[in-house]
Amino acid sequence: MKNKTVVLIHGFFRNESDMTTLKSNLTGLGYHCVSLNLPTRFGTLEDCKDVLKIELDRRLSQMPEQPIHLVGHSMGGLIIRSYLASNYFPNLGRCVLIAPPNNGSKLADIACTLFPPIVHIFKPLYDLKSNGNRIPLPVNRTVPDIGVIAGNKRTLLLGILLPNENDGRVEVVSTKLEEMKDFIVTGYGHNEIHHKEDVAILVDNFLSMGHFCGS
Repeated sequence: MKNKTVVLIHGFFRNESDMTTLKSNLTGLGYHCVSLNLPTRFGTLEDCKDVLKIELDRRLSQMPEQPIHLVGHSMGGLIIRSYLASNYFPNLGRCVLIAPPNNGSKLADIACTLFPPIVHIFKPLYDLKSNGNRIPLPVNRTVPDIGVIAGNKRTLLLGILLPNENDGRVEVVSTKLEEMKDFIVTGYGHNEIHHKEDVAILVDNFLSMGHFCGS
């Protein structure tokens, strides 16, 4: 065992079961994984951040004194960034964001423009807009290493609405962060990328070494 803990955060309109494959893959690589349920269907980014804080405060006391890494898929990456922007996290290790709309989603822009009432139901859509949310840097004195994994397999129908290289939901250019330490593009679509074994290996590489390429 690598004696390290990873907290897994799911994306929009999903629950913790969507992280089951990644959890299994990372467990096989020697990690203790904790997967959480957050209100990403009808709650705002702020709501999700608040629930994450409650869950982490409750569980941190039960976790061993060792680095705790954070890994999120899609909106889960934004939740991690939002949480770290307003909460000091003791024993914080590294963070991996998988297919995150860090600079917003043009699909969310389209949905909010064409169907305004939908935002009152699926509140995360507002935070997923291109101008919906600007998240500050983490408050930890030492900014954590952040790695970003993007996909470019446009197999989903909605991907044709996006003008740039994308994974069917999020454009590759939108996943990038100025402060990220490493970045890699994989040939997977948005809904499959976090279920792939080689992506789990990329996550392991970054959590272990601070970069995605092995050795």
